[in-house]
Amino acid sequence: MPRRPPAVARVLERVTKTAHEHEMFRPGDLVLVSCSGGPDSVCLLYSLWHLRRLFKIRLAVFHFDHRLRPDSAKDGAYVRTLAGRLKLPYHLRTAEDRPKKGRSIEAWATVARRNASVEVRNDLGAWSNAEGHTLDDQAETVLLNLIRGSGLEGLTGIEAGHRPHSRLVQPLIDVERAEVEVFCRALHLRPRRDPMNEDRRYLRAAIRHEVLPVLERGTGRGVKGSIARTARLLRRDRDELFAATSKAYVDVVD
Repeated sequence: MPRRPPAVARVLERVTKTAHEHEMFRPGDLVLVSCSGGPDSVCLLYSLWHLRRLFKIRLAVFHFDHRLRPDSAKDGAYVRTLAGRLKLPYHLRTAEDRPKKGRSIEAWATVARRNASVEVRNDLGAWSNAEGHTLDDQAETVLLNLIRGSGLEGLTGIEAGHRPHSRLVQPLIDVERAEVEVFCRALHLRPRRDPMNEDRRYLRAAIRHEVLPVLERGTGRGVKGSIARTARLLRRDRDELFAATSKAYVDVVD
């Protein structure tokens, strides 16, 4: 087997560690991989493809066309090509409505995509749905929820692994976006670029391109890892509070 480029090996090592830590996959699982065609999800798809034998999992590819741009269908065609190259089944769903006036486009897009992915996952009998959120996304989400005004749940950020009400997994959650870009270049991949990710009118894009860089320049250090670590610690506190509350409830009811 040819030796993998160092940038690829680093990401695969991180994904392996994260997947084991959160018990994301079981031998024999069919995993539905959400792929927008952007760098993060393309990195996710190729990472899981390279690790599929190690995890003993099967893969299927899912793409959701939000129809928010005139050329959005090209993203689906690109993902279809990737799936064909990797000899994986491909499943496309297209938005049938538009975000209502006054509603956050970002929130609508997330809900619409996840609802569609759950339908496909159930149709296929897949165990889990893998998404390509990175460490950068984690930091952005915590800051976004802080700015909007959020309690403990919002400040815990993106869940890495399964929860009782969800079978979403985030294998790239400990990988930085810069590492994703290097991974794609090392494999000569050319992901699609969504201009909405650069539009500062959207809060997440403003946090990504303006807020986080200012924080890092002002402190002279990277802050994404420490923000993600804060979310992880708060998640532990939340889980302990939930466990204590559940025990107290049982004690009282019994």
